[in-house]
Amino acid sequence: QKDEREAMRLYKLAADQGHAKAQCELGWGYQYGTGVRKDEREAVRLYKLAADQGNAQAQAYVGCCYERGIRVQKDDREAVRLYKLAAKQGHAQAQYNLGVRYQNGVRLYKLAADQGTVQACGQARTCASTV
Repeated sequence: QKDEREAMRLYKLAADQGHAKAQCELGWGYQYGTGVRKDEREAVRLYKLAADQGNAQAQAYVGCCYERGIRVQKDDREAVRLYKLAAKQGHAQAQYNLGVRYQNGVRLYKLAADQGTVQACGQARTCASTV
């Protein structure tokens, strides 16, 4: 039988001892109000703790927070940095998020290049050769 409150209680015990996966899972609970009171600030804090320990899931989650501005100032560079860290560990969603960002970047460079922006022409060629 599923008991989300008990799961979060146990995750908290492990998270308080520095367990990265538990910090990430507890953060998810706080972000969505699953088994605990919804608290996005606490979710981001826990994701950051786990991400700093190299947890790919947490890196992807906190990257998403930076991308969307969820309880942190929106910061695309930080989002990409975190997605890259997670992607290097094989995290599929982070790889997808990076792919979308690169695809959108190439598309925007091409649009600018098509309008005669010289700098964009070089960037479009660079992006096309690395994708």
